[in-house]
Order: sequence, then C-alpha cells, then structure tokens
Amino acid sequence: YVVSVCEGLEQAGFEITTTGWLDRYDAILAAHTAEYKQRVEDYAKEKEVALANAYFENCFGTPALPRIEEGDVDTSADTAIYVIARDSGEGADRKPNPVITTSPKTKNTISILSANTMRKSSSFSMLAALST
Repeated sequence: YVVSVCEGLEQAGFEITTTGWLDRYDAILAAHTAEYKQRVEDYAKEKEVALANAYFENCFGTPALPRIEEGDVDTSADTAIYVIARDSGEGADRKPNPVITTSPKTKNTISILSANTMRKSSSFSMLAALST
C-alpha cells in the first residue's frame, strides 16, 4: 500500500491548489509509460528475448516535468511544499560518493514558488535557502 505525498497531505486536511499542474504531469507520465511499454514489447519481439529481460535491458526514465508557470501557483496560498525526489535504478544508477546538485530548472521553480509564498508567509524560506 502506497500513499503519495499529495494523497497524504489531502488525508491530513490540506488543500492541494496545483491540481492543474499535477493533472498535466499525470497525462505526460501516462503517455510516456504507454510509449515505453510499446517500445519494450517491440524490442522483445525484435531481439527474440523474454519480455522480462527486455524490461531489464531498457530503462524506463522519468519524463521531463512540465514547467511550473506563474498561473500554476495559487497566490492566495500561505504555504508551499516542493518535493525533491529521485527514482532509483535498482543499483544501476548508483555511483560512489554521489554529488547532489540542484539544477537551474529546479532553482527557477523554487524561486517562483518562493516569490509567491513569501508574500504571505516565511514558512518557505528554509526550503528555498537550502535549495539555492
């Protein structure tokens, strides 16, 4: 049983104000997943390998996130939560002593959220300060 961050917040009584952005991402992910499954099935047939092996030989890869635009941010909200996470690759993506960096795209997104949230509350300042 898995509860997403969004579901957990809703269950705790929080109102999620970015459902439009989340719905756009869900649609992108569904299309990406369908394309991936088809690509793996085609690969398995072409290479004449078991489907399970074809999945191991073809990494999924997460699709690019849609850009968070000004209109995606509810300026009446007094709190923003930006979840920074990573997918694991069953060990294939691990390197000794990894360096975790924040991309310019992530910094831009945090800046947009921070600018809109900081008008109402200082609850976002620590996350923004840690992520820059």
